[in-house]
Amino acid sequence: MDILNLSALEMSALIDKKEILPSEIVCETFKKIDTFDKKYNAFITTLYDSAIDEAKKADARAISGKRLSVFDGIPVAIKDNICTKGVKTTCGSKMLENYIAPYDATAITHLKNAGMIMAGKTNMDEFGMGSCSDTSYFGAVHNPFDIIKSAGGSSGGSAAAVASRMVPFALGSDTGGSVRQPAAMCGVSGIKSTYGAVSRYGLVAYSSSFDQIGVISNNIADGAELMNIISGNDTLDSTYVGLKDGFTHLLSSSVKDKVIGIPKEYLDGNIDGEVNEAFLNAVNVMKQLGCRVEYFSLDILKYVVPCYYIISNAEASTNLSRFDGVKYGYRAPDFSDINDMIKKSRSSGFGAEVKKRIMLGTFAITSENYERYYKKAMEIRANLSSSFDRLFERYDAIMCPTSPTAARPLGIRETDNTRMYLSDIYTVSANIAGLPALSVPCGFTDEGLPVGVQFMGRRFCDAKMLSFATEYQRVTDWHKRLPKEAF
Repeated sequence: MDILNLSALEMSALIDKKEILPSEIVCETFKKIDTFDKKYNAFITTLYDSAIDEAKKADARAISGKRLSVFDGIPVAIKDNICTKGVKTTCGSKMLENYIAPYDATAITHLKNAGMIMAGKTNMDEFGMGSCSDTSYFGAVHNPFDIIKSAGGSSGGSAAAVASRMVPFALGSDTGGSVRQPAAMCGVSGIKSTYGAVSRYGLVAYSSSFDQIGVISNNIADGAELMNIISGNDTLDSTYVGLKDGFTHLLSSSVKDKVIGIPKEYLDGNIDGEVNEAFLNAVNVMKQLGCRVEYFSLDILKYVVPCYYIISNAEASTNLSRFDGVKYGYRAPDFSDINDMIKKSRSSGFGAEVKKRIMLGTFAITSENYERYYKKAMEIRANLSSSFDRLFERYDAIMCPTSPTAARPLGIRETDNTRMYLSDIYTVSANIAGLPALSVPCGFTDEGLPVGVQFMGRRFCDAKMLSFATEYQRVTDWHKRLPKEAF
């Protein structure tokens, strides 16, 4: 039996029965990392020594029957823009190549309190800016289903680590689809909660009003349990609201007679034929489960991508201004004065994609452009949010593809930037409106690449949204299909 081909809940059950120990799972985790990560480049930092130490403590708790949580002793990977005390937090950037966080993000504190074991920090697009996980200073992440293809982004390292079964689940961050899109392209499940349901304290900010810590897992049941753990109370984040009933209480609920809405705009000529076919097959599955499906039109969806990039880049321009080489981060070795130091440090410390987005964001919020671009984008955001409120008066969930294509060849960013930005066309709406959303596998292309389907729900109705995905996975097996090397 390959322990890591089990779900996290299955591993936990075996620990409860004393058939395996956490240290055995951790040892298998690092054997797999040693075997596969040379190909996939999913990790920036691995934490073998501390993981073994924590596993021994978890062993003792398991033997005495005093486990701290359902996932006590289970390894988890962490996206490298989530602060971890005493461990590098690089954000995939030269700017923070040697930065060691002096504190834990709230989500990490909750993981540690639950007895979970950090296996390492995962590779990502620099500061979360990209859809291919190839803007990282530490090199591109490779898709476990085809190493010449992108793992998606920006949480590509977390998705690749889970897809290859190096770890059963991982934390990512989702600004415009950065959990869901790589999950779809790597054949795993990705969950983004309602904005405010999980603390953002300790998540290095890209776009503060969009960013959310999310979960990538082998299946929705594992991911929902992990969401319960990381969404615990926090007084350090003023945007934290929490969920009254958590994420798991409706997982076994029937979806019979529920109404699903599908935006017509998402099924136009932008979508690849094989992705569209897989999506329509998923729709048929939901019909067979007793759901009623309706198609609707929402004209404002054609503005979501420009709206997203104007607002997110504007916020990035402000958030990344702190990286100036003065207090921490990369500092240029040669400079004449402080202004020259800041200029050279930022020019050398940031990659091309980050610099481009900072400049675009700064352009959008200058006094002469503010009303033309930023204010207009904020008006669209408010209208989109109101439109979704009205839609959820009629629909229990909204269903659409996660990405218009399966995984694309690495390097497409250099040849077709516009196509890279449009890969977020189906995911950014949830971030703009603060909605919960998730992606689950729904098929494969003829090339053997995974395809994902997305479910979105009403704000703070995350558990209801998760019930649709759970029912879908109950009657399908796409989420059980692994890359050949993972067996």
